[in-house]
Amino acid sequence: MKLWEVRRLSGEGFVADESARKGFREAHGWCSRASSPSESPLPLHRSKRLRSLEETGGAHQPEPSSTLPFDVSMGRPSAPPRFLNVSPDDNLGRAIGQLALVLDRFKGKIRSYTSKKGSEILSAAREGQQEKLKVVYVRFREEVDRHLVDCRGSLEDLEAYEEELKGNIDRQSTPLSLSLSLSLSLSLSLLFFFFTILLPSAIMATHQRATTYLGTTCRHTAGNRCSSLSEDVGVMGMRPVGRPGLGRSDPPRAVNAPHRGEEPRGSAHRKLVLQLEEAMEAQLADAEARAARKRMNGLKGALREWLTDDGASN
Repeated sequence: MKLWEVRRLSGEGFVADESARKGFREAHGWCSRASSPSESPLPLHRSKRLRSLEETGGAHQPEPSSTLPFDVSMGRPSAPPRFLNVSPDDNLGRAIGQLALVLDRFKGKIRSYTSKKGSEILSAAREGQQEKLKVVYVRFREEVDRHLVDCRGSLEDLEAYEEELKGNIDRQSTPLSLSLSLSLSLSLSLLFFFFTILLPSAIMATHQRATTYLGTTCRHTAGNRCSSLSEDVGVMGMRPVGRPGLGRSDPPRAVNAPHRGEEPRGSAHRKLVLQLEEAMEAQLADAEARAARKRMNGLKGALREWLTDDGASN
């Protein structure tokens, strides 16, 4: 309970005490007027009457008077105190009993009023807390709705960006595929041109140069030996020689037949020619391989540069 509520209840209790005192004074005056209209004998014999009542113990309890100014039927008073066992002619005891009944009823009213006020305070506090919770709930829903709207907008932006990227990729994929197909077709045509036209022409030119070089080498190294060797190895001329005294000619005899000492010289020349041919064939093969490798490297470099320029332009 808060401080201001305690103060309010204290003020209400003070007002209740004042009303109780006022009721006591009214009851006392009413009892005095009912017993003795002219003069009340209570101030003279109060102590004596009390002692006599204590000695006698009280014969009977007073019945509720129908002339009481207070309605005691509504409240349920507690057990009557000891001093209510007085005689009906005792005005002071009767007034005190009535005051006790009034105070008991007033105490019950204060208790009910306090519980009612407490319940009202609790209900007001509960309503206030419920209002605050409602405000917090409404604000929370507003924040959640705003965040949901922002998330939906972000998702829509992402979907639009994805569609735009797909469109750009589709637009760029067609020229790229065309450029790749053109580059592949061009590279295949270049390779076909190289292997069908350039390489055979290079091989033929190299073969011609090798043949020329072989002939020149043969002429410079062998000289007259090569020519004499070709004459010796070639078809030998045969002429008929007739014997005199016979009517017919003699069996043919070889003209310029080589002697036995000249056979090793012919074999040496043949070996030399074979060695020269093998050396020239090896040099020709090496030259063809170098030329083909050089041309292939040049073609690869040109194709690489062309692909690089094509990719940079795209």
